[in-house]
Amino acid sequence: MKKYWILIVISVVMVATIGTFYMQSVLAGNNKPVFTIEKINGDEKEIESLLLSGFYDSGLNYMSEDIEISLEGLKYLEDRSFIERVKEGYGTERFNQLREEYRYFMRGKYDRLDSYFENEDYLAYADVSYKNPYEVSSELQFTVAVLDKQKNKTISFDHLVPNSGDFWYLDPAKVLVIDGQLKIITRNEMREDNSREVHQYTFDLAEKKLLNEEVIFSLENKENEYIEMEQLNVDDPTKETEYVVFIKRSIEQNEDGYMEDVKGEELVVYDLATNTSKIINLENLAEHGYPEYLAEQTIYFTDVDDDGVLSISVYDIKSEQIIDHIEGPVLNDEVAKTTAFNDGKLFIVDSYVDYETPAYITVIDLQNGETVFEGKIVPDNQKGATEKESLNIYNVFFK
Repeated sequence: MKKYWILIVISVVMVATIGTFYMQSVLAGNNKPVFTIEKINGDEKEIESLLLSGFYDSGLNYMSEDIEISLEGLKYLEDRSFIERVKEGYGTERFNQLREEYRYFMRGKYDRLDSYFENEDYLAYADVSYKNPYEVSSELQFTVAVLDKQKNKTISFDHLVPNSGDFWYLDPAKVLVIDGQLKIITRNEMREDNSREVHQYTFDLAEKKLLNEEVIFSLENKENEYIEMEQLNVDDPTKETEYVVFIKRSIEQNEDGYMEDVKGEELVVYDLATNTSKIINLENLAEHGYPEYLAEQTIYFTDVDDDGVLSISVYDIKSEQIIDHIEGPVLNDEVAKTTAFNDGKLFIVDSYVDYETPAYITVIDLQNGETVFEGKIVPDNQKGATEKESLNIYNVFFK
């Protein structure tokens, strides 16, 4: 009889929890303002996959709510159903897509897209963690899983990181399957002097063994100088690419350790097919702005002049020269911008919108510089809304 009472208590608690969840959602959903995307010019198809995230600020207290906005409208994430939250989790749209399509393979895997690779034949995953997760001083190990789609067979194995005692951690930057081999590009944080290195580890999948480890390049901090590194944006980190490109930045430090002037910047371009790298000095390309986006063998630079005119320069990696220049629209420099690149287009979104200031969305085709869509995020007139309410947009995703 006792076990039945336990089941009854558990059932009551679950019903009460879910019931409370839905009641809170219904109450919270009342009187919330509605913001929509309104077309000015162009084709709305250009933003069908666009998903903006940010937060809503009522202006009446210090509370804010996470939101998403798309052509379908504004969604308050707190208003998602219990089932939607369990189903969607907290990953990106691309991660959720992989999880939906390959449920068994994706079980227990993290949502960092840099750890995944997918083409017609394979879905691969690689991560690095401590062998003993409760001990920071323990050895580091690779966790690898590769699904052969044609054979419907998964290869899984763990492998210790060579000389793992030299590193605080390894951060996957790119995963690739080619000719029966798994290549993992990692950013390695060194223990001894906090310098960083970029490595490539190559595994034989059939034998489940490490074939080669290569240091692509090193970043060593010097006296009164700090070296930064970031990876150039791509459409989808899980797709096959010819190159991986890093921005290497040298920053001068004062006596107190605060960052001051940028002393030098360069691009490190690594060819995944030939395992070779080349250096591009950005000082020689300073007039073209800043590198923002990698598409196949092309790097796009953007710049905004004193009059607010956007310009885009196209750099070809193979010929090592600027091959095209695109003049874009005049941008409003009074509002911060959130930008993203996708499918050969540049998306520019104002980061703030309230009842007096709309947030403009501009989409530019990088092939010809044509503005293919212009729109704005505006509030719907509604009873009970206040002029202090606003949206802050901080991320641009694509479904």
